[in-house]
Amino acid sequence: MAELLAPQRGLLVCLEFPLYKPIETGGPPWGLKSEVYDELLGGPMGAFQKVLHYKPERTHKVGEGSDWISVWRRK
Repeated sequence: MAELLAPQRGLLVCLEFPLYKPIETGGPPWGLKSEVYDELLGGPMGAFQKVLHYKPERTHKVGEGSDWISVWRRK
């Protein structure tokens, strides 16, 4: 994704879903935690910096209570 976005200006918007699904239940979709997104996208080797993280006011019924939005800027 980093190769597709302009440095300093390119934004990546992620729907983090389902955050509270146990990993043992399998997938897809696989249950991940926000920390996994943080590590993969913004960790030491990551190409992005998180600029926004919020729980959407409105979402699909399936995602209620288990989804977040994160916005990342290309470093």
